[in-house]
Amino acid sequence: MDFESDTSNWKYDFKVMSKRYGRDFIDTMKAMWSANYDVQTEDEFCEMNGVPKGFFEKVIKGSAKSR
Repeated sequence: MDFESDTSNWKYDFKVMSKRYGRDFIDTMKAMWSANYDVQTEDEFCEMNGVPKGFFEKVIKGSAKSR
């Protein structure tokens, strides 16, 4: 995580993070979205975390609906 940045939660881009940390990173993203409680819009969340919108819709948000 990048605690110093006001524009990004991660020091590396999404591709690097998902390749390097895989399932753990994705599970972290899902937990972050679940805990969001409408603080950020979907677009703000994607921008802050570098998540591609399509991936967010299918994997992050999609899994929250099935719970």
